[in-house]
Amino acid sequence: MSRLMEFYLYDGNTERGYRLEEIWGWSNEKLEGVHDYIQWLFPTDEPSNFNPDAPLLDRTDMTAFQNIKPLQGNLRRSFAVFLRFLGLTLNDGEIALADNFEDRKWIFECVNHNWLRITRVLRCLRLLGLHQEAAAFFAFLKVLHTDHHLVSPDTMRYWEEAANVPLGGKPCLESTLS
Repeated sequence: MSRLMEFYLYDGNTERGYRLEEIWGWSNEKLEGVHDYIQWLFPTDEPSNFNPDAPLLDRTDMTAFQNIKPLQGNLRRSFAVFLRFLGLTLNDGEIALADNFEDRKWIFECVNHNWLRITRVLRCLRLLGLHQEAAAFFAFLKVLHTDHHLVSPDTMRYWEEAANVPLGGKPCLESTLS
């Protein structure tokens, strides 16, 4: 079993000793201030420039996350924690503003490292089989861009690419930007 699967099934920890349930309980301030956990919560197949010791997804990990219910459930919980951090929530398959959005809105108002985190989360959700969650997240980010003017068109293109990771050579979302 890979270190990533051990971490996601509660038996493992990050290189700094963080455990999954511990991270889920962090305050928004701690989630903002610590920079080497996000690659564990939302692994991808691309190396991290900020955490070279972070796990990289391989085909075995991707298949496991796509097929093992506890892994999917824990990834969904990580996504809920990340949404809370952003001031968003997931209800009945749709992303919406949470009660704390006004306090968290600064994340979307100017370029910052959280925009890279969002890119990572979108890509991870797609690679690990949470296609509906990735599509709902991207759709809501697009609303923040078009209706609230909080995100630049260039950033939206990055997020669209991350949400549209081809699986089996076929994109999952139709192009929504001109």
